[in-house]
Amino acid sequence: GRSMTFRRYGTMLVAKVEPNPDTVIYGQTETRFQLGTGFIEFQLDNTGKATRVVYLQGGQKIPATRVPEGNR
Repeated sequence: GRSMTFRRYGTMLVAKVEPNPDTVIYGQTETRFQLGTGFIEFQLDNTGKATRVVYLQGGQKIPATRVPEGNR
């Protein structure tokens, strides 16, 4: 699998999908962002913390689990 990293710079959200460079992703909703021709959808727990992300492209749904910061 590939590694995905997300960073926030002020009001911008940037995604890095290895081995590609950083890309600004644009919000469609509070949890759904466009990345190229696909979408990134964050799944939140009951406290509002992102716990999973799903990449949606061409009818495919590719889930990913958040890796705790200390384990990267």
